[in-house]
Amino acid sequence: MRLAAQRGISRTRRNITAFGGLDRSARAGGSRLGAMLNMTSDDAPALMSRPPRGIWAPGSAVDGVTTAGVKAYTDDEIAAAAAVNGKLCFATRKEVRADGMLMYGVQPDGQEHIRTIVPFGRNFFLVPDGLYAEKRPEKGYSAKKAGAEFFSPLAVTVNRVDINGEAVTSEACAELPASPNENDSVVLTSGDEAHEYTYTDGNWVRGRRVYPSFSAELIGEDFRVNDKVILKNVYDYDTKRTYRIIGISDNSVTVDAPYKSGTTKLRMSITRYCPVLDFAVESNNRIWGCRYGKNVFGEFVNEIYACSLGDPLSWDAFDGISSDSYAVSLGCPGGFTGAGVIDGKPVFFKEDRIITVSGTVPQNFRVDAVSGDGVENGAYNSIVNLNEELFYKSPNGINVYDGVSSRCISEAFGAERFTAGAAGAVDGKYRVVLTGRSGTSAQYVYDTRSGMWHIEDNDENARFFVNTDGFLCSVCLMSSTEVDGETVNSYMFYAHDFYATENGYNIFSDNTDGRFGFIAEPDGDFFAETREITSQNGSDAVRSVVIRAEKEKDAVLRVGIVCTDGRYHEIYCTSKDINGVFTVPANTPRCASFKLRFGGRGAVKILSVGIITEKTSEVNGFGY
Repeated sequence: MRLAAQRGISRTRRNITAFGGLDRSARAGGSRLGAMLNMTSDDAPALMSRPPRGIWAPGSAVDGVTTAGVKAYTDDEIAAAAAVNGKLCFATRKEVRADGMLMYGVQPDGQEHIRTIVPFGRNFFLVPDGLYAEKRPEKGYSAKKAGAEFFSPLAVTVNRVDINGEAVTSEACAELPASPNENDSVVLTSGDEAHEYTYTDGNWVRGRRVYPSFSAELIGEDFRVNDKVILKNVYDYDTKRTYRIIGISDNSVTVDAPYKSGTTKLRMSITRYCPVLDFAVESNNRIWGCRYGKNVFGEFVNEIYACSLGDPLSWDAFDGISSDSYAVSLGCPGGFTGAGVIDGKPVFFKEDRIITVSGTVPQNFRVDAVSGDGVENGAYNSIVNLNEELFYKSPNGINVYDGVSSRCISEAFGAERFTAGAAGAVDGKYRVVLTGRSGTSAQYVYDTRSGMWHIEDNDENARFFVNTDGFLCSVCLMSSTEVDGETVNSYMFYAHDFYATENGYNIFSDNTDGRFGFIAEPDGDFFAETREITSQNGSDAVRSVVIRAEKEKDAVLRVGIVCTDGRYHEIYCTSKDINGVFTVPANTPRCASFKLRFGGRGAVKILSVGIITEKTSEVNGFGY
């Protein structure tokens, strides 16, 4: 008997040769990833585990930070960090350490604040403490308080001097004497300026100007010539009027002000003004800052400030010249949430406003405030300049501001919502620590070249990212514990590109030592799961997959599928001995839709996946 010929099983092959990044949106295809850990876009469109990072080496240390193993310990939590001269500088509530040493001079006030270290050339400015630290050869950094003040509860002596600081011995009077003798001299104090007058040939002839020189122990220690200062309890008027210092010594201050009398009132003060700043940045050789709240005079303000050109200690110079300081009040309500710089222009954020200052000198500075997604309250550390665009966390996601408009780039996160912590950028990648509603944090990385997101470390504990001489360093808080009644904070420092570091490189100072440097971290686990891959029609089922991959020796790759019913089936695991590119077929359970899951340890790259499906019975289904 001859049987009728039967057709063979119809099989088709689909190839995934380009893997997308993280995409949790509803319409994401099977080449996109719904979950991952320790993956990177370095070799996109291949799917690759991230390269190793560098760990600050055992035995390395910095003054004030002790080490044990690879952890550094401090007695106070780090509140701010930045790169100054390419080296890591950090501040706690009570002190600042830069160039590997404790900063001397004035220290932070010890209070809890949102602190920012603003690099300024070789020096730096600390906000909101208002400290300006200058580099001293072989001595580290010395700090002065921008808002300096001298106060004396006792009466302060006022001497009469001329512009050269020479004493003027003529008697002071409010009116010229009615019956003078020839060559009599007096100092007339009734006008806006005091001058010495000499009676000659029947007329009073005005001579040199007379200035007040205030004398008290250490009265001039914190001031400089040309500082603008406010005098209190000296005159009966205008307590906010500023005067320029024209002469200085440790025990005397001479100001460009009217001379009135020989002894001031009690409780006299001399103050160099510095505004209270919420956030600050450096732009075009000025420190720019903002304030929403009470100022140093107890008045409520909504203002933006800039220091004098090249002088972070001068904030009150308004002489109509190009080097003046600057201040402007804003009309848009709400507190400031962060600050950045783009194309040399300072940018200040509120949650619903982006405020940009343009111009070259105070006379043509212009403030433009536009409505839009600003920085989310509390996400000030997420602001990063990358390729002259500002990346930041807004109330609606991760946004990019290009100087004209702001756009969201985190649609791939789907409906999930996050709060943002530290952020940094290097080599075209924006890194930000995001915490989900579950409380779990992870490091999300956006590649500006591919437009893809990837997730690196899970349970991420980075508090700051700092660019130090060509590579990105993260400052990670590992733990806080009580030891003998004192809090001890444990930190680790990572270089995000281990290959960019050199043996003996010191992230804290220029002092080289064999004990310093980074070591490669051990191989870590990675994980990636695609979005759902579906058959092209309802009666097709996956039969097998062909994996083309590359790995280093001792690395491990596991491949599995998650079927429609949620069951996981491991279909392949490599031998550690494989080194290089390899191709392997693997049979799978039969199902119409599934997810591919990759996992393992070490350096692995998925180059492509071929998915072979076959026609199944429309009656019996897939047979499992």
